[in-house]
Amino acid sequence: MTVAQKNEYRWTGAVSGPVSEGLRVRVSGYYHDIGGYHINAANGNKEGGSKAWGTNGKLEWDVTNRLNFLASVDYRKDDENCCQYGLVAVNSPLRASIYAAAGVPIAADTQFTWNSSQSYANSTQKTYSLQGGLDLIFAKVVSITAYQDFNTNTNFEPDRLGSFVPLFLSPTSNALFDYNFSATRTRQFSQELRLDSQGTGAFSYTVGSYYSHLDLDRPSMRRRAICSAGLNVVGKACLPATISYQSLVTDAKLKNDHIAAFSQVEAEVFAGLKLLGGLRVQHESIEVSGSQLGELPGDTVPFGTIFPAGTTKASDNAVTGKAGAKYEFSHDAQAYATYTRGYKGQGADTEITVNFANNPIVQPEHVNAYEVGFKGTLADGLLSIGAAVFRADYTNLQVQANRSDPNTGVVAFQATNAGSSRIQGIELETDIRPTSDFNIGPA
Repeated sequence: MTVAQKNEYRWTGAVSGPVSEGLRVRVSGYYHDIGGYHINAANGNKEGGSKAWGTNGKLEWDVTNRLNFLASVDYRKDDENCCQYGLVAVNSPLRASIYAAAGVPIAADTQFTWNSSQSYANSTQKTYSLQGGLDLIFAKVVSITAYQDFNTNTNFEPDRLGSFVPLFLSPTSNALFDYNFSATRTRQFSQELRLDSQGTGAFSYTVGSYYSHLDLDRPSMRRRAICSAGLNVVGKACLPATISYQSLVTDAKLKNDHIAAFSQVEAEVFAGLKLLGGLRVQHESIEVSGSQLGELPGDTVPFGTIFPAGTTKASDNAVTGKAGAKYEFSHDAQAYATYTRGYKGQGADTEITVNFANNPIVQPEHVNAYEVGFKGTLADGLLSIGAAVFRADYTNLQVQANRSDPNTGVVAFQATNAGSSRIQGIELETDIRPTSDFNIGPA
């Protein structure tokens, strides 16, 4: 159990033991209650805190001395009072005058927010898995079957105005925009089957296959108020007759299937020198469908453009892998060099502002990564040294681009490709252990 300042409490616990010969069980759980670190100047409530709890159960059964099963169940619930902007600085003179009139503090080290609605991110996750292992003496057959159900509900207040009634800013600005809601439910089934070599010989291998199917549902809703000039005064409450509410409701669904075959081998070609290689061949398909259902009941003006319903389908094949070599000068020192070809699959947008009838596919992202390094332990373990030079070249970067329109107040983000990038550098790491009880090194 941990108790810290700012009303932070954490508890974890576990119990395990044998049920009978060859049958073992373990149950663990946790509970977190973290107090808020921001004060909402509109109502005095604390924000930024969270409450979470979860439990995990495992049951392991040795059917025979060669056949074993491990069943796992995991449940997690997380409610976060998160994430509103702190009022660090205001660049708009109009907003600055509104905050000043309301007595809202603005400072670089502020602890204050000012919003009229609740921003939150609440999630629930359930995971079930069954792993089986069969010892064939020369190798081991491993099967992993899993299912996950994940739900999250989020709301964020874009206007950051702590008024519970619409405030006039301009004829097109958000007079009140505190309802910006989306929910996501993901259900995924996966199956992996592989054969792992056993023993400590000069040659080792892994070969296997993998399949997964994912379903994603994503409804979204947003609503804002605007008011025309009329007799309104900037920063004051809008006249009721000039207020109009704009809203939009959308529903998106995504399906993804992934199938792959993979292998990896490691061979000692002569004393101290080992070569390794891995290969993965995969096929992936994606389908995204959606529709913009129109306004919320009682509203007559859409918030943004209502596009027709549509469906986008695509598929892709990819080959990725790894190649490398390592040389052991001794038990305490080795050098290595590796090349890795990485892949992030294609995608399509499910945001509330998407035109589902014209929803371009986000192309796969690739990376070619290189690393050369050395690891060694000197002076009877008193000093460990690691050094590496690395470089990663990315193409077709997948990013979330801000496509919001300041003239209409429509907030829009779009998944897209953004060209290429390179990450490169040198990494040095040392670990000093003067005694068995004292260590100086990276955390």
